[in-house]
Amino acid sequence: QYFEERVKAATSAYGVTALNSGMAAISNTFFTLAGTGSNVVTSRYLFGNTYSFFVNTLSAFGVEVRFC
Repeated sequence: QYFEERVKAATSAYGVTALNSGMAAISNTFFTLAGTGSNVVTSRYLFGNTYSFFVNTLSAFGVEVRFC
């Protein structure tokens, strides 16, 4: 929380969330912005875990994922 408050103050951001990994950042972003019935369009050139997250996890939550 201290780190988030310092970043918020330094950047004049409305809010800050600090996460411990890139995968945590990706999943947090998509769980926040994409709900059941949403449609996500993404590159087909992704790291393996990110691709699996889109194909398996988001699909299980009713999010349609399209690759271009």
